[in-house]
Amino acid sequence: MANGTLKVQNIQTSSGSGTITLGQSGETITVPTGTTVSGAMANTPSFGAYGTVAQSVTSGTWTKINFDTEEFDTNNNFASSRFTPTVAGYYQINACTASSGTGNSGWATAIYKNGTNIKLAYVPNASIGCVVFVGSVVYLNGSTDYVEIYCINNNATQNNQVGQNYSYFQAFRNIGA
Repeated sequence: MANGTLKVQNIQTSSGSGTITLGQSGETITVPTGTTVSGAMANTPSFGAYGTVAQSVTSGTWTKINFDTEEFDTNNNFASSRFTPTVAGYYQINACTASSGTGNSGWATAIYKNGTNIKLAYVPNASIGCVVFVGSVVYLNGSTDYVEIYCINNNATQNNQVGQNYSYFQAFRNIGA
């Protein structure tokens, strides 16, 4: 077959089921910029949110962090500072929090899955304040699993600083995992 452009509305097997192969080993398939990818190949659901109101984090107590402003939420799966995706898969979860830094000797940020701490990042001796980022790939079942972000400090009560640069929570589905 000669090189050229194939223009069609749909591609499907002649039997209506089976495998359709695009390209072969060693070839690259390019999806042009501006193209919308939907279905199983889309990195959705996904969301991004951040906090705009300073929040008190009591010493020695894990505190759920509030993220009151959504930047985007592709599938309406983020509510009340909780992400509950409706599509099963592996998700990249990212979060960042920042301590106010007066008298704080340690600050931790954790990803909680279904109410249990599963990943955390900790900065000891953060007496002048700190920013803590935590990220992980987490399997979510698409129905009942959810993730939230919590903080703790181990000295005096601190405020979680707010704004897009200091207090955010994001997630997207990894299509290759």
